[in-house]
Amino acid sequence: MKRPVIGILRILTVKCMARVGCFPGNRYTRYQGDQVTSQFDYTINPKWKFSVYNTYALTKATNGNATSARENEYVLTRDLHEWEMDLTIDSNKVKARHFMLFSVLKRLQV
Repeated sequence: MKRPVIGILRILTVKCMARVGCFPGNRYTRYQGDQVTSQFDYTINPKWKFSVYNTYALTKATNGNATSARENEYVLTRDLHEWEMDLTIDSNKVKARHFMLFSVLKRLQV
């Protein structure tokens, strides 16, 4: 089985205000075709952040799927001093909805 080719390109980074970021871009995969991506980040306060990531298909994928395939990802991040905790909801028209909980160590002190 061949590995998919994935390329992500952020065309523009816009810092709308001190707490808001907007990131349009382009993503290409061999099996899903060419897609437009957008990400919106909002910092609620120093400990909480909310992000939305979307993909929109531009061309028909090589496997014949319809062009309306779309992915939505919502992330709520909480800063826990040395850790960050992410609650992620990932929704895709082709697949089911996923709920994920991540904990990330910010830095390792040696």
